[in-house]
Amino acid sequence: MKCFNCGNDTNNYLCENCHTEKILDTIYNEILSFKDNNSNNKYIQEYVNSLENVYKLWDCIPNILQTFDEKISEYYLCHYYKITRNLKFEDMAINYLNSHELNEYNTQRTLYDLLNFYLRNEFIKPKKWCDLIEKRNDNYAIELYSISAEFYSMIAEYDLSKKMIDKGRMLLKENPIFIYSDEESATMYFNKLDDLLKRYKSGKPYWPSTEERRKAIAEIYDQKGINHPRLTLKPTTIKESEFRPIKEVYENIPDNYVCFWCAETYNTPKIKCIYQIGAIKVKKNKIVDEYQSFVKPWDGMIAKKRAASEANVELSVIESAKDVDIVMKEFLNFIQDDILISTDALGNQAKLFTRALRYAGVKSIENGFFDILDYASDVNSIFDLDNNNRDFLIKYFDITEGKDSLDKAKVNFEILKKLKEWEH
Repeated sequence: MKCFNCGNDTNNYLCENCHTEKILDTIYNEILSFKDNNSNNKYIQEYVNSLENVYKLWDCIPNILQTFDEKISEYYLCHYYKITRNLKFEDMAINYLNSHELNEYNTQRTLYDLLNFYLRNEFIKPKKWCDLIEKRNDNYAIELYSISAEFYSMIAEYDLSKKMIDKGRMLLKENPIFIYSDEESATMYFNKLDDLLKRYKSGKPYWPSTEERRKAIAEIYDQKGINHPRLTLKPTTIKESEFRPIKEVYENIPDNYVCFWCAETYNTPKIKCIYQIGAIKVKKNKIVDEYQSFVKPWDGMIAKKRAASEANVELSVIESAKDVDIVMKEFLNFIQDDILISTDALGNQAKLFTRALRYAGVKSIENGFFDILDYASDVNSIFDLDNNNRDFLIKYFDITEGKDSLDKAKVNFEILKKLKEWEH
C-alpha cells in the first residue's frame, strides 16, 4: 500500500519517514474531512477507490494510531471515540483531562468535546469542568466560554452564564483562540445565548424534550425553588374518528350525579377548546364535593389570550395552567362512575368535553351524559323549541348566571332542582 502522506510503499498507512506527530495531525484531519472526489490528497483518494464504501475510510484511524506512542495517539483516539460515539469516550476524555494541562490546545479541544457530549443529557458532571473554566483567569478557546455559558443557563446559574458570555465577548476583541468556529459565528452564538438567557430568566427555564432529562433538570430546579413545566410527556391526541361515542342518558335522574360546565375559548370560531372546567358532586340532592381547574388552551396564543380575557385574569394565569391531560385525569378521578349532567350536555358541552378527552389521549368515557335541555322539554312544552336553551331557563327561574365554570355547574344544579319541583 502507499503512504497516505508521501505515496511511498509501506506496510501501514504511514511510512517510517512520515511517522511524525505533525503529519499524523494532517492525515487524521484529512481522513475525517474526506469527501468523495473532493480531496487534495491523491493517496487517500486512491485508497478510497479500493474500498466498497467511502465510510470505511475512518476504520483505518485506529490502526494508524496503534503505530504511535500513547502520548501522541491518546488525544486523537479520544477524539475518534467522540465522533464515532464509542462508549469509551467519556472515561478516556476524563483521563486525558486529568493528565494534561488545560492551557494546552488539544486539552481544550478534548474538554469541549466532553462538554458537548454531556450537553442536554447530563446536568451534574459538566459543572466541575465549567467551574474550572469560570474560576481560572487564563484565556481559553472561545468555544469553552460559549458552551459553559449555555450549560450554566440550563441549570439556572444565570449570573455565571452571563459572566461567561461577557468573558467570551471580551476575548473576541483581543486575541481569540478558536477550536471549530470563527469570530463571526462566535459573535452570533453569544447573541443567541443572550436571548436564551433572557427567556430562561423571564420564567421560562430550559426544559428538555424527554422525560428522563426532565426529571434530572427538575431536581435542580426544585432545589433552587424555580417553577418548571410538567415532567411527563403529553399523550398522543386521539383522532375524532377513533373516539367512541358518548352514552346518552334519558331515564330518571339517579340520586348521585355530577353537574359540570366547560368554559370554551377558540383560535378560530370553528375550533374550540376548554380553558376551565368545573363540577359539583351531588348525593341525595345535596352538594357533597366540588372541582374546578383552569386548563392551558392547546390551540395557540390567540386562544390563550381570549381565555384570559373571558376569565378576567392575567395571561400568565392561563399560560401556567395545567395541561389538558392532567386536568382530565383529575376530573375523571373526581366523577368516578357518576353520570354527567349539564345544559347542552349532548350538544356543545359534549363536543368540548370529548375534544378535551381526545387531547388528553382518552379514547372513550363510560359515564353517561344527561342533558338538562332534553329534560326541560319533557317537563313542559314551554321549554321546547325556541325556549329550549340555558338562557331562557335561567331567566324563567330567576337564577343568576355563574361567573366561572364552578358557578355555572352549580347553576345547572339549581335549574335541575327547579325542573324537578315543576315535574312533581
